[in-house]
Amino acid sequence: MSESKKPNTPEEGEGVISKWRGWLVLGLVLIVVLLFQVMNSSLVNGQKPLIYSEFKQKVADGDVAAVTLYDRYAVARPTDKGLELINKDAKDGDLKFNSWRVQTVKDDPSLITLLESNKVKYEAQ
Repeated sequence: MSESKKPNTPEEGEGVISKWRGWLVLGLVLIVVLLFQVMNSSLVNGQKPLIYSEFKQKVADGDVAAVTLYDRYAVARPTDKGLELINKDAKDGDLKFNSWRVQTVKDDPSLITLLESNKVKYEAQ
């Protein structure tokens, strides 16, 4: 005589968790990615984005006091005059910037010459 076996069925409520587990994991991954982006955002660091040609012009105009060069970007700290320029459009309560963040052009030999000729301190990280 064959014994009929009851098929394995999930306990009551367990199926609901299984159905939503994938969405829950995906949601948590998205939250982590978004938090990472926000934490690395130039706005969080008080760095105002600046395009490379404008950065070089600000160096030539004497608005940059020091530069830290990284692999793919640079952080430029302004002079007192540059600090006024960086926040000239800011209103009360707006985020105040304390530096510029610039995507650099890799292997630009004229950059070091420009920095040195304008007496801008620089370092590489």
